[in-house]
Amino acid sequence: MNINGLTPNSGGSEKTRSGETTAKSTEGRTQTSVENGSNADTVQLSPQAKVLKDLETQVQSMNDVDQPKIDRIKSAIQNGEYSINYERLAEAIENFEMDF
Repeated sequence: MNINGLTPNSGGSEKTRSGETTAKSTEGRTQTSVENGSNADTVQLSPQAKVLKDLETQVQSMNDVDQPKIDRIKSAIQNGEYSINYERLAEAIENFEMDF
């Protein structure tokens, strides 16, 4: 994620084009300061934010579709081998409806 020229995992201090300074604190947090005359705003990103970013990257790299499973089901349908467990289907629909 790149917010105003900042990138994760940058070590030390880094000055960006917008005048922001990024520094790694001793607690493992990233601190960003923006100096506007005499005012200074500070944002600290926790280690949990880094974990969430890593998870986001993993999710984005995952396939949306399980193509081998789709191919197996298509083949079973075409060969007349696909059977439906109606009780299991009814339970799944009921559980889905209960979540609302």
